[in-house]
Amino acid sequence: MRLQDYANATRKLTLPTDVASIVVTDYLGAAAGPWRDPANEGYNDLYLDPYRGDAGVRERITVLFQLDLSSRDLRSVDRVLIQGTDPLRGFNYSDAGEADWAGDNNVGWDIGGLELFDDGTLGDEVAGDGIYSRMWALTDDGKDQEMELGGDGSLVGGSLSTLPYIGMFWEDARTPRSMIYKFYVVKNDGNYLESPDSDIELYIEDTAGTNVVLSPFVWANDGLPLPPPSNSPTMSVPVPLPNRQVQVSFENMPSELQHGLWISTNLAQGWMDFGTRVTTGSSGNWTAVVKNANAESEMYAAFAGPAKAPIGMYFEPNPLPAEGGTLRVWYRQHGRALAGARDVGLTGDWNGWGTGKPMTFAGDGAWYYDLELTGSTPAFVEFKARSVAGDWEAGDNVRAYKGEGRATWTPARPESGEVLTVTYDAAGGPLETATAVYAHLGFDEGWFGSEDLEMTSEGGTLWSLDVTVDTNAALSVNFVFRNAGGNVWDSEGNHGNGGRQYRVFLDPYPYP
Repeated sequence: MRLQDYANATRKLTLPTDVASIVVTDYLGAAAGPWRDPANEGYNDLYLDPYRGDAGVRERITVLFQLDLSSRDLRSVDRVLIQGTDPLRGFNYSDAGEADWAGDNNVGWDIGGLELFDDGTLGDEVAGDGIYSRMWALTDDGKDQEMELGGDGSLVGGSLSTLPYIGMFWEDARTPRSMIYKFYVVKNDGNYLESPDSDIELYIEDTAGTNVVLSPFVWANDGLPLPPPSNSPTMSVPVPLPNRQVQVSFENMPSELQHGLWISTNLAQGWMDFGTRVTTGSSGNWTAVVKNANAESEMYAAFAGPAKAPIGMYFEPNPLPAEGGTLRVWYRQHGRALAGARDVGLTGDWNGWGTGKPMTFAGDGAWYYDLELTGSTPAFVEFKARSVAGDWEAGDNVRAYKGEGRATWTPARPESGEVLTVTYDAAGGPLETATAVYAHLGFDEGWFGSEDLEMTSEGGTLWSLDVTVDTNAALSVNFVFRNAGGNVWDSEGNHGNGGRQYRVFLDPYPYP
């Protein structure tokens, strides 16, 4: 019961019926710690009232309070506190719901609350495990020399000369049996966070014994991000820039050629990599500009290490069946024009090249979109990634073709270093009558390692080629076909004969 309910509080008493007189030995008391109003010293009267019943404990009992911050980033934390009604030292000094913790701008007191520790002292069992603890005592007179060494040993408050406990001889008061409290994290910048949203209520039973150990309360406030990666360099406070951008600076790590940022936009998902990287620094410092930032909810942690390869787009199935179906398109933003974007979309000829349909983030810089195609659609579909904010991926558009075409291959998705067998049927194409056929072949988006390889005639219009996939390839083997003179091509693009460019995606692609 709160103090404001005291006037209407009742208790059932069991009365003897076989005696002529009744002696009352149990009194109604305040069943919860009172609010303490420094402007109203009449509140002291409750502590001086001998008929307080359950308001006070009858013997010394210790309570171990614990707060689990093991899954949070504590680099910006200055202190960890528990605040509550007496004897927890300062909470709800009025019913406005404000906490009178140390440094509160509304109150101005420079001490208050109980500090919790993660250093193996004051009840903490394991130093450095992220679980902050504090052992506290409840006594029948509000004093405890074991917990409060020196002075009057008051656990409830202090004398008139001890801030912030304004009142008369709080050290002579009995310790309440019931209290409410919350946990507070005071940050280095002077701001604080509290958890949980509602007060925690604690009532000490007579049968509690002498030592109560409360289970660690798991911090529920999203203001503290999850811990950064173990190899994170020291990072300065992010600086907001115009146009939804944030500048993040952090120290260089020895022998590291590249750095980047992990970003947390949804704490339930943890740290995520949206491909933000920097590759140059000066005087041991690195700076990254985060695009499309949401400064109110995003957290950043520096990453030390090389950037992942800019692999590019991948789609499956390849080729798409002639009758159509679902084409899943993957895009990886590492090293790309959309590195760092949190709103990647897919656009193309199928939607008028608009701002794009939002892709789904799969983690580690990868996005995907399921494009539904019918058999009546053209022989190929063309697409490209762009952010919803309007930024485009660089380079050419990507095409996915329906049906096999004149070339087939095995295996369907070769591995790096594996032999790929390509079969080409020139029937019906520009090379149908060619006496020699060459495959113009290269790897990944840039067609690195490209060369013209003569194919083996299998009779009629069939030609074949065995090629070993370059061990440096990360995405695909690409090829088109030409005659011996190089003046007739079966391909698309600048060769101008309406042919087709073939792409064989490697296995495994990082995000199937």
